[in-house]
Amino acid sequence: MATQQTERPGLADWRQKVEELYGLIRVWASEMEPAATFGTEEITLIEKWSGAYQISQLILEQGGDRMTVRPVARAVVGADGRVDLLGLDGPFTLFLMEAEEDSMIAENGKNGFRHESTADWYWLQDRAPWESARLDGPLFRDLAESCLR
Repeated sequence: MATQQTERPGLADWRQKVEELYGLIRVWASEMEPAATFGTEEITLIEKWSGAYQISQLILEQGGDRMTVRPVARAVVGADGRVDLLGLDGPFTLFLMEAEEDSMIAENGKNGFRHESTADWYWLQDRAPWESARLDGPLFRDLAESCLR
């Protein structure tokens, strides 16, 4: 008799956040010269909170060089996930930071609350002075060019 293993809560959301990052990377990389090509590979991650699970990693190739965008962990102290950029230089570490915010609104003469959830990726510099920066197109292209040179 086969048993079906249920997936831990939060894994589907983690995969979605990673796929959204891949979508941004595809857009940002489209402005690089020469043109980059993309592929994905399934990898297995093992985390204490979830056990083993499958997730895709993004492969970016440009001019014979290769960069891998590899998820590392969903459970990270001080963040909501970690992805590394691997290539000739690096690795460069990206952290997912999610925020929940309730704000008071007034619509049509009625007061109420709006709950908003945001998620942004940040690059953490790997040496002192340990600074971080929100990941955007220009920053991604700088990091990618270091991985692909």
